[in-house]
Amino acid sequence: MDFKVPSEWDYKNVYCFILAGGKSTRLGFDKASARIGDESLIELVIRKISPLFENIAVITRKDSQIPDMGYKVLYDLMPGSGSLGGIYTGLVRSPSYFNFFFSCDMPFIEPEFIKSMLDEPKNYDILLPRSGKNFEPLHAIYAKGCLPVVRQLLASGVLRIIDLFSKVNVKYIEESQWKKFDKNGKMFHNINTPDDLKLAQEQCLRK
Repeated sequence: MDFKVPSEWDYKNVYCFILAGGKSTRLGFDKASARIGDESLIELVIRKISPLFENIAVITRKDSQIPDMGYKVLYDLMPGSGSLGGIYTGLVRSPSYFNFFFSCDMPFIEPEFIKSMLDEPKNYDILLPRSGKNFEPLHAIYAKGCLPVVRQLLASGVLRIIDLFSKVNVKYIEESQWKKFDKNGKMFHNINTPDDLKLAQEQCLRK
């Protein structure tokens, strides 16, 4: 059984998943292992978020080359289903009702903003930041209550996370709120190309 009613534990303990199963075709190699300073990209992300979560797991494909960091690694239950498939895997495997999902390629995430999201009243199926029509679905909290809809979408061949939003209770963190933590939205920047990686490396070195 992969669905349960949230308990008091679930409201206090949000499980954390990092999605690292993408093919990284534009970058040319597995982005999780890309180097930012002395760390791989995924190591940098985990270092930033680990003080906030009791439980962290990485979701990836079976042929991924992510480094061994001592954290639980889960393999996609529905390979080839993109990020929505990764969310499905996490929701099925998680012992918690509420689950924070991150992409592995966001080196500038802000722990204080993440903490503020964790402190939001848990009266939603999804909690995520947005700016106008731009959403951040891989910097978001998903409840297990989303599972039936996610399963239905995947069974229908629908892989866009955004198609989930109209079918569940979504609570948005608006730009006016998240800009208090990062006025330029840098924390949502992804590493998709060699130029993105080079820029991130240069910015980290300037710190």
